[in-house]
Amino acid sequence: MDTILINIIFCLAGLAGLYFGGEKLVTGAVTTANKLNIRPQLVAITIVALGTSLPELFVSVNAVNQGAQDIAWGNVVGSNISNLFCVLGVAAIVSPLLISSKSLKVEVFWVFFSCGVLVFSARMFSSISVLGGALLLVLLLVIIFHVSITALKTQKNKTQSDIDDSWKNSKIWISLLTICFGALLLIGSAELVVFSAKKIAEILVIPEAFIGLTIIALGTSLPEVAASIVAVQRGHSDIAIGNVIGSNIFNSLGIIGAAAIASGAQKFAAPENFVRFDILVMFASTLILGVIFLYAKRIGRRMGAIFVFTYLVYVLIAFHQA
Repeated sequence: MDTILINIIFCLAGLAGLYFGGEKLVTGAVTTANKLNIRPQLVAITIVALGTSLPELFVSVNAVNQGAQDIAWGNVVGSNISNLFCVLGVAAIVSPLLISSKSLKVEVFWVFFSCGVLVFSARMFSSISVLGGALLLVLLLVIIFHVSITALKTQKNKTQSDIDDSWKNSKIWISLLTICFGALLLIGSAELVVFSAKKIAEILVIPEAFIGLTIIALGTSLPEVAASIVAVQRGHSDIAIGNVIGSNIFNSLGIIGAAAIASGAQKFAAPENFVRFDILVMFASTLILGVIFLYAKRIGRRMGAIFVFTYLVYVLIAFHQA
């Protein structure tokens, strides 16, 4: 009993470290971007999304290195579902999200595409090789380049006054140090979370896949929650939505790709129960939210509450499936 209590404390400490590390990294990244006059949409899809996805990256790669591939898969799939329903739902409850469907067409296409690639790979091949992982990373770079070029083109008509200047009093070297501190805290916290989660799973005889799908996935989604809440409080719904879309693209291609490469000669195999259920839930969630992004003008508090409730129902079903 003492052993499980100690590991629970370690796990909670690691999750707290992931939250604060991700928050510091995102704050530093957004500050730097604003100092360099990079537009909010581009910041959301690239820098913020990459920053908030780093916990998933560190956790998944560390899980593979420790022989816990199920945790890596559960972390990515669970985080994608959590981003779409829990993160957006909480953000909408805090403040209704205004949707600019015209500017989101490209991003919605790419999040569909990246999710489809992941689903196809898992269901058709059941595993991803090192070469497959490298191809996913190359594809991610292509998407980032295309999204960046498209976002920069749409920003040509923006004026300097459109840029949020709330961070402009800070010095850029402080922002860079904040990024480094956040990244280091994320690495250490990810190691602690994976270690303690594995121990808890062993003691309670709980499948590692379920631990990754729920506890770790939620924990590593905390930076997305923090970034999205801060964004909507400042009136930047586009950053909150872009953060979620960008994070899911990074998760589906970048993190799965990195985890496949980290697996080395051993193929990065998808758990059978994920292929049958969780990955399909992820794809359906992406489809539903994509349609909302393209055709709705806002996500209100009531819809946000429905999203959160839907996520809780999914967690309960996942528990019974495990």
